[in-house]
Amino acid sequence: MRDTLKITGVQPNHGWRHLWREIVRGTKMKPELCDYMCGHESKSGTGARYGKRKVPVLAKELALFPRFKVPALNRPPAPLKRTRRSPQQIAADKAERAARRTAA
Repeated sequence: MRDTLKITGVQPNHGWRHLWREIVRGTKMKPELCDYMCGHESKSGTGARYGKRKVPVLAKELALFPRFKVPALNRPPAPLKRTRRSPQQIAADKAERAARRTAA
């Protein structure tokens, strides 16, 4: 994803797992279900991995997790701004595309 979109300066998503663990420690969530929801293997041994996790049980446990308050979700979206290229930028882009075509 980072290579394709050229995104830099972003920590890996496993940071969310650390945040999840930190917040869950303040709840009464069962550790084996916390492991399951976090994508970790249970530390309770092989027996803890038997059986399937039922959706109602997971929903009940997930309800113990506090909700994030994100103020930006309560605001209307900002209007999209289109960046206009200068005539020099357009000419440079055309020249670059032409050079790529001739090189291929």
